[in-house]
Amino acid sequence: VGNRAIHIPSSLHQPEQPHPSILSYGSLLGELATSQDAINAGITIPFPGWVDLFGGTGTVIQTLLPFPQYSDIYNTYETDGTSFYNGLQAQGEKRFSNSLSFLAGFTFSRNIANESVGSTLFQPNPINSFNMPPEFTPSSTDQKYIVNVVATYALPFGHGQRFLNSKGLLNQLVGGWKFSGIGNYQGGLPFGTYNGFNPLYANFGDRPNIVPGVKLETYSYSRSKDFFKGKLSAQPVQFPTNAFVNTGAWQLGNSLRSYAHLRTPPLRLENLDAIKTFPIGERVKATLRLDYFNAFNRTQLQGPDGNSIDSTFGQITNLSSQISNRQGQATFRLEF
Repeated sequence: VGNRAIHIPSSLHQPEQPHPSILSYGSLLGELATSQDAINAGITIPFPGWVDLFGGTGTVIQTLLPFPQYSDIYNTYETDGTSFYNGLQAQGEKRFSNSLSFLAGFTFSRNIANESVGSTLFQPNPINSFNMPPEFTPSSTDQKYIVNVVATYALPFGHGQRFLNSKGLLNQLVGGWKFSGIGNYQGGLPFGTYNGFNPLYANFGDRPNIVPGVKLETYSYSRSKDFFKGKLSAQPVQFPTNAFVNTGAWQLGNSLRSYAHLRTPPLRLENLDAIKTFPIGERVKATLRLDYFNAFNRTQLQGPDGNSIDSTFGQITNLSSQISNRQGQATFRLEF
């Protein structure tokens, strides 16, 4: 399956974002445009009366904006977003025979895009509208694989079955049992790193530089269970943080918006049930059903901290699970 989308709502080109060369002014950008430092640097107000527009609080960076009379401009009708999806989809089905039936679906795919929300009002802005290639990366909705399996197995024991074919007490005990399960397995979502540098320039901060030669990968999340059991004092770093280095407060990093090799924890989820049916006399049928949701009590952790200036960079700090813990229920039903 292939899908190519163009003209998706986005906010890639910020009309009010100046060229990154202005970062050479450094901390002067945050000073008042009428300060002595600004005057010494040759900064002049854009037009008479400009200072009054901001109540005397206009900064140097405000004078350098393409439209210095406005605090910001939202290009809500931009349609420069694009995405490219390619996927291999397979399905297998076995209709009920020999006590077994199942339906399994598998998808192996890749989705790259330069936007992630589909709405200009909530779309994170790029750090540099003058450099678009770092934004065309694996989409935040990209999942390398999705596997769904539904299976039912009826035990071949009891009346009318291959084994222990009788109507007595033995049939009431071992006959009429049916087991079902739903398994859902999905790969994690790609992510990138960021930091809080240059808030005056980029509305959503900055990114660190990528270090050439360092292999990007997401470490195994299997040790996370030990963390929840109190066997670990801190959640281990989940990816090679030495692959990223901070640039400093007045430089823009060159790392990408996201990386295919950096992914949030995957999903592993199984729901199981057991159903026992047995007749009571000639007119009554009883059904006992036991259901377990998240039967193996799995945990899907949140993504690791991607802020490269945090002391917890690379660690999972949000310990809430994205799926509920194991729950079970029993149902007894009489039909007459």
